[in-house]
Parts: sequence; structure tokens; C-alpha cells
Amino acid sequence: FTARNGDQLRALVVGRFVLPGTATGSYTFDGGTGRFHNALGTAGFVVVSEDGVLFDVLFRGSILRRR
Repeated sequence: FTARNGDQLRALVVGRFVLPGTATGSYTFDGGTGRFHNALGTAGFVVVSEDGVLFDVLFRGSILRRR
């Protein structure tokens, strides 16, 4: 991910479809540049699409700064 000022946050994304039109997965955050240099965290997500074109995404998680 890249913030407006150019700081970048690295993430590993893993996910899969669990039903037609529904996918779940997770992000694992591990560092980056600028203000994300010592970032560490996780987030889960659910993606739902009724037509296969438009979709809604729900994210829930946290990013912390390692000391």
C-alpha cells in the first residue's frame, strides 16, 4: 500500500473463495518505508459480490509499531 506522501506498507495477502461470490482472507503487515518502517499487524477481510462485477469489502484488523 502507498500513502499519499509516498510511504509504503508491505503486506502478504492470502485468500480464497468460500462460496460463489464470497471470498475471505487475511493481510499480514510487516514493515515498509517512512511511518510504516516498523509496522506489524494483521487484518481479515470478506469480499461479497452478487453479480461478479461489483463487490463490497469489509476489513478488520490493526497495525502496530514495533519498538
